Amino acid sequence: MSEYLKIGQVAALFGVESQTIRYWVDEGKMDCVRTPKGHRRFEKDYIYGLLRGERDRERGTRYAVLYLRTSPSYTKQEYDEFERQLTSLSSWAYQNGYIIQSVVRDIADPLTLDREGINELGDTLQSMNGVTVIVESRSSVSYFAYPLFKKWVEATGNRVVEAFPVYEPQPSDMDEVKKWLGGKP
Repeated sequence: MSEYLKIGQVAALFGVESQTIRYWVDEGKMDCVRTPKGHRRFEKDYIYGLLRGERDRERGTRYAVLYLRTSPSYTKQEYDEFERQLTSLSSWAYQNGYIIQSVVRDIADPLTLDREGINELGDTLQSMNGVTVIVESRSSVSYFAYPLFKKWVEATGNRVVEAFPVYEPQPSDMDEVKKWLGGKP
């Protein structure tokens, strides 16, 4: 016989409000059963499978890990930056149909690669397959290290998406600017 969890228990496991769980059920992003009185109950094995990153491929559910990164300032500014990124990326993920599985906060000290946040991301990705790591932009990872970061994530069977890509000027753009300014391209 299956064990079932109440909505509050499921919300606590996912780190969201109960209303979010209701929304996911109503939108068909999460399955549940109803009691005779209409209360939602969630099969424990199903919920723990979702938490492990096992996807419901038939319905195309998309799961994400949010990767937040900031420089070490050891002040309230660092906390504020994490909160800003969390708000921004959570909203983007929700609007684009992702269910957030995990949030990884990384304090990026350029002098060391042995960082708690990047190690946590590695452990998370090893336990999941087919999830999307959402970053703000390649510059939020580290502009020059982004291609390596992307290859590393893809090697674990996952992928990276930039929520807010930074515009990168192309050489032809400069030709247009020069023409507009009256110079030769």
